[in-house]
Amino acid sequence: MRKGILRLTSMIAVILVLVGVFCTGTLANVADDLRAQQVINITQNYGNVILGSSDSSSEIREIQTNKGEEKILGNTLPNYVILNWVATEDSIIFDITNLGIDSVDLVYGTIDTGNMKKSFQFSNVGIGKNKYTVSGVPLLTCEEKIKITWYAKDGGETFGSATSTGSRQIPQSLLNLWGPGSFGSRAECLNYHFKTHGKEVAASNICEYVRKADEFRKRVIELKLTPQKLVDGKTPNVYRFRYNGYYLDAVCVNLVPTGDLISFGK
Repeated sequence: MRKGILRLTSMIAVILVLVGVFCTGTLANVADDLRAQQVINITQNYGNVILGSSDSSSEIREIQTNKGEEKILGNTLPNYVILNWVATEDSIIFDITNLGIDSVDLVYGTIDTGNMKKSFQFSNVGIGKNKYTVSGVPLLTCEEKIKITWYAKDGGETFGSATSTGSRQIPQSLLNLWGPGSFGSRAECLNYHFKTHGKEVAASNICEYVRKADEFRKRVIELKLTPQKLVDGKTPNVYRFRYNGYYLDAVCVNLVPTGDLISFGK
C-alpha cells in the first residue's frame, strides 16, 4: 500500500513538472509574439505621427443663389465650410466642417508642398465634422511650406474658394542623427543625400531614408564590419562601410560608426 502511494506521488510530481514546462514554454511564446507585434506596430505607426499643420482655419462662406429646385430664404442657400489639416510624413489629413444647412456636393483643390503637387476631391461633404486623408504626399525635404488651394461646389455651382497655408518638418530626433558633412547644416546635407540616393534605397520620404540608414548602421555594428576606407571631407573620422550592395558613410569612434550619419546609398 505504501509503495503504491509513493508511486502515485512520483507520477503526480512528474506530471506537475511537465505541466510547468509546457506553461513556461507557452508563456515564453506568448511573450515573443507580443514583442513581435510591438515591433510591427511601431513600424506601422510611423506614418501616423503628426509633423505639421495648417497655420489657421480656412473658410468659404457664401450665399449660393442657384441650387436647382431649392428655394430657401428667398431662393438663396447659405453655405459655410471650414477647412483645417495636419500632415504626416506621407499624407495630408483634412478636417472639414460643414456649418451649412445641407451637404456640399464637392470640396476639391490642390496640395502644393513646394516639392510636388497633388489634386484631391471629396464628395457629399455632410453637415458637421468630416475627416479625409490624402495619401501619397511624401515629405521630400527636411521642411516644407505647404499651400492648399481649395474650392466648394454645390448644385453644379462652385460657390467659393480659399487658400490654406502651413508647414511640416522632419522630427528633430531623426534630423539629429544626420551630420552636416560639407554642407554646413544637418538639413542641407540630409536634403542632398536623400535627393541623390533616396530612390535607390527605396525610401519613399526623407524620414524613412534616415530610419533605413540608421538600421543599416545598427547592422554594421552588430556584424562588427570593418570600414572600407576613410572618407575625406570637412567632417573628421568619417568612414565608409559596405554590406549587401549598400554603403554607409558615418562618423566613427575606434572604427565603429556610432557618430553622425553622413550618406547612405548603393
